[in-house]
Amino acid sequence: MRKALVQTAVYWAMRDYNLADQATDQQVADHHLTGSGSVRDSHTGIGEISATDAIQAWNHCIGWGYTTGDRRDPGKDADLWSVWQRLNKDNAFSVRTAALIHLWGVRGRPGGQLPPGDRVTTPRSMRLDLAEFEITELLRRYRAWDPDVEAQTHQSLAVYQIFEKYNSIVRNA
Repeated sequence: MRKALVQTAVYWAMRDYNLADQATDQQVADHHLTGSGSVRDSHTGIGEISATDAIQAWNHCIGWGYTTGDRRDPGKDADLWSVWQRLNKDNAFSVRTAALIHLWGVRGRPGGQLPPGDRVTTPRSMRLDLAEFEITELLRRYRAWDPDVEAQTHQSLAVYQIFEKYNSIVRNA
């Protein structure tokens, strides 16, 4: 996997963070701490990743041997809250999870939500020589929950190309 893929996903999510996201984060905390919040899970942290997606991506990657750890259940509040807190507070965990979401995405996000009109249904392996349409699909799958996924994906592809250009200079130096 190219570093630019992870950089793009996290950068794009960070630039999108706003006051509404903070309010939603507070509702999730209220739900788990006091039972008063109306939101059980949300996209949070620098990668704007939901705990449900994170758990599914981690479980998928543990199953394929890409990483190690304990499998968690997104249906259990304790697991959801634990992972959500890490995503919200631990930037390194969020970046690692972004990479795992791409590995999960390349296999079609089994068990998860796909964006409308997802064009690639057959599993592919992660490679360094992904075609542009494959990179586009992975960026779409990363933001599958976003109602504006199409416009966001095409804009973020340009950011990917910039990251890749500068990463290739360092790689080839």
